[in-house]
Parts: sequence; structure tokens; C-alpha cells
Amino acid sequence: MSGDDVKQPGPIRVRVALSALVMVALTGGCSSGGDYDAVKHPCASADGTVLHADIDGDGRADTVTDSGRDSHEVRVTFGGGKTLAPNDLAPKGEEIGSASTFGDFDGDGHIDMALVAGAQDDSDDPLERTGRVQQIRFGPLHHDLSGEATERIRFREDLFNEGLRASDTNHDKTAELSVFQTGGDGQVNRLPVRMSDRTPTAGEQPLSEGYDKAHWFKRYEPGWADFGTCGGD
Repeated sequence: MSGDDVKQPGPIRVRVALSALVMVALTGGCSSGGDYDAVKHPCASADGTVLHADIDGDGRADTVTDSGRDSHEVRVTFGGGKTLAPNDLAPKGEEIGSASTFGDFDGDGHIDMALVAGAQDDSDDPLERTGRVQQIRFGPLHHDLSGEATERIRFREDLFNEGLRASDTNHDKTAELSVFQTGGDGQVNRLPVRMSDRTPTAGEQPLSEGYDKAHWFKRYEPGWADFGTCGGD
């Protein structure tokens, strides 16, 4: 068969092939309805342990995992493959506990990171502020998880924060941040964080009668799944 006899793809086939290549480039190989949706619309696994979102604003979907839903073992994997543990950014120490979570807390369309850390209280009296971190890093986030800006979360009482949870219970595309703060006697209180011009303030009164310290992350159901579940999950 001569070169002139080789069949050339018609214009329709060319357009389809190009469209497929563009889709693969945009999604990193993910199907539409999966991670591709997460570039513009963050979504999660049905059990709320995996969040798909564009963390760094590069147009590719990244992945955040929180296998225990307790904000203690969070991992971020960027589209290029780099993986970080946000809690490693907290001060180090035997008695230092830390927690992190992700969501668009200021409603600007970029994913932010909340991070808290400090020495754990061994009584109802708070310890010294050594190692305390209480902040939101506003996105898009860099690959070292630094943000465009960082603001301290303001609390009425300087007690140890057991964990964090991001949710979107009213489905307005702006994430709600809850802080679970020690309340003494084996209890933790859920404090909602309110945003005012990127100034985060934790509520003075808990929104529940309290959760037992060992099971709060199982009892408080809302979470990333509130953002909507991804088509592939």
C-alpha cells in the first residue's frame, strides 16, 4: 500500500481525538464525573474520608485524605505526585497534639487549610501556650502548604483543641469550620468558627451538649461528603 493509499482520519475523528487529549491533560487521566469535577467543584468520597479539590490552584485535582475522620492523620497529594502531612507543620514535642482540615472557609473559590496544635491538657486547667498554633491558611496553597495569607483563629478560652471538621451543611459552596475543644471531664465541645473579612473567630458557646472525647469524630456526622460526592466514588 502506497503512502497515498493510507486512510486519513476525517475531520470528525480528528476533533474527537483532540478533545480526548485535552480532557486527559486537564484531568490528569481522571474521568469526567470524578476528579475532573473537583477542579471547579470540590467533592468527596461517600464516607467523607477523601476530598478531591484543586488545592494549589494549578487547574489539576489534588487529593486530601483523613482516613480516621479525626483530623489527626491528614495527607495531601498534589496532582504532580508530591505528598505532605499538614500536621508535620505543627511544633514538635511528646505532648503536642495537632489537627488539620481543608475547605473554602472564606468563600472565595480557593481551598484553605485550618491547623491547630498545642500541648494537651492533663486537667481542666489549660497548660502554657507553648507550641500553640490556631490558624487558617488561605488558598490557593503552595506546595509547602503556606498560603496567600494566614490568620489566627480567635478563641474565648485557650484550651486544647482535640480536632477539626470541615463541612457544608447548607450547600452554599462555602465550608463551615468546627473546632472540637476540650471541655473537661472527658468531654469536647464543638465550636463553630465565624468568618468576618478573613478574621476567624470561634463561637463562645458550643453548639451541642458535648461529645465524649473518644468518639466525637464518629458521632459528628457532617464533613467533606457535604461538599457533594464525586461521580467516580
